[in-house]
Amino acid sequence: MSCYSDEGRATQMKWTMESIKRCSELAIKFCDGEDRKEQLKKLSDLMGTCCFLDNKHGIAKASILNVQKILEENSGSGAGNSEGTDGHNPNVRELFNEEMEKRSSRAPNPKKHEKYINFIKNTELLMKAEVSGDDELTLVDAETLTVDPITKQRMTDPVRIKQCGHTFEKRSIMSLLKKRPHIRCPLPGCVQKSIRATDLEEHHELKLQLDHALKASGTDRIQ
Repeated sequence: MSCYSDEGRATQMKWTMESIKRCSELAIKFCDGEDRKEQLKKLSDLMGTCCFLDNKHGIAKASILNVQKILEENSGSGAGNSEGTDGHNPNVRELFNEEMEKRSSRAPNPKKHEKYINFIKNTELLMKAEVSGDDELTLVDAETLTVDPITKQRMTDPVRIKQCGHTFEKRSIMSLLKKRPHIRCPLPGCVQKSIRATDLEEHHELKLQLDHALKASGTDRIQ
């Protein structure tokens, strides 16, 4: 059994992506011309690789779950023995490879990954800020999106799914969970298939940013 937990992998991936984002900020600040363009291209390629690996990890998790299901079904149909219906233990490695191959053929495009899209958006905003001289431009990454993916409205009470890190307006996702005890992550393309109310946590950092933006606007709603 691997000592490298899924939580540890997620933390390291998040740290890596955040480091790439910080490097892009430094490249824009301290490089110019062709040098800046080259550095940003390398960083966008790195982010694409991270998103590819993140997608592949999700595919592997889904494949493992399906293999476990197949093994349980074979065990149950063995009428009291641990072998499958054909009298042989199934080759776990072959089953896993078959599942991976099936899912990999329809794997999401890394450039459509939420974190890649936000990296590109953040880079573009930084470039505009550099041109305009706006040093106070606040950027948001995949963990701090301000628009609820369900209602497409600005969030005021954000909550985050612990397993995948995607953020939603609390009222909108709880409305879905009231209809069903567990749901798939509402964000298109996410492989997280089972979400319960207990899997949600308050997104305090984003809440502070939203409150700050609300006060700065001087209105009752964020425009």
